[in-house]
Amino acid sequence: MSKTEIIRQYTLGEEIANSITHGIGAVLSIAGLAVLSAFSSLFGNVWHIVSCSIYGATLILLYTSSTLYHSIFNQKVKKILR
Repeated sequence: MSKTEIIRQYTLGEEIANSITHGIGAVLSIAGLAVLSAFSSLFGNVWHIVSCSIYGATLILLYTSSTLYHSIFNQKVKKILR
């Protein structure tokens, strides 16, 4: 990202909405990982289990980090996380 690129600033309401919806996404990702793991262990082989586990873990990481980013209001910290 170049230094001249303008990054959109979200309003407080947008940040709160993003934090809530991404937090819900993190919780649903945990539930999804459990379902994926159960079905892949019952009906799949080791590759299904590994791939579903990696996919579920990255979903959790994505939504958790996004929730953290949108929950922080300190601009210096946000710039580091960006």
